[in-house]
Amino acid sequence: MDIKENYVITSTNGTAGNFTSNFSYPIRLHQGYKIAVKSIYHGPMFNITNKNCNIYLKIGEESISVKIDNGWYRDTYSLFAAISNTINEKIKTLKEKYTDSETTYLSSTNTVILELDDEISIDLKRGRNDALDLHEIEHEELTSIDAQNIYFSNVYPAFLYASVIENCLIDKYGSRHLSMIPLHSGYADGKDGYHYHEFINPTYYNFCVSDFSNITFQIRNIDGEIIDFAEGYNTFLYLDVFKPMQITQ
Repeated sequence: MDIKENYVITSTNGTAGNFTSNFSYPIRLHQGYKIAVKSIYHGPMFNITNKNCNIYLKIGEESISVKIDNGWYRDTYSLFAAISNTINEKIKTLKEKYTDSETTYLSSTNTVILELDDEISIDLKRGRNDALDLHEIEHEELTSIDAQNIYFSNVYPAFLYASVIENCLIDKYGSRHLSMIPLHSGYADGKDGYHYHEFINPTYYNFCVSDFSNITFQIRNIDGEIIDFAEGYNTFLYLDVFKPMQITQ
């Protein structure tokens, strides 16, 4: 008979993408134990975060930046509308009078147009993160933007790492990689809440230690960065610790 134990881990001690679970007593393992992640609950992952929420503007001779709200923007139109609203809120605070920016959708060509006052331009510079990188708009100064309305992906690959497992290879490099996870952006069905994924046939990995009192988990994107989830959500992992029994003849 195989030996199995299950653990539920939460991200209470840390962030939803980088956390350590501390156990009240050391967990001692005999040789042959393996571990796998069976399921995960996680909060929404946004495509606009503090890392790429800026819009850089030139108003007359002045250069300023504004920030659009963090969130998941489902398509080009919703992104351009948020940029337009943010610019309009900014120009209301200025002494000079400017015409409000407008976002228009043309169904005949599936095109979104963002138009600005002639004295206002969006300043895009190479190598600088901004919200329009989401659509890969060419880098130049623009007083209007004309782009196809595309729907942004709401599922992204992520890597889950655990500190107590043996190295496996990612490309040619050793890494304590426990599983790849398809993370979901935004809110399920447009409502606040968690996303859930269950592994039907999880991959089991050997432990690299014989005992431990804590495990550190990290969830990283394909660029190796810790993922920022929506505030107020924890991550929940359901782990399976397994030791197959040796069958003697």
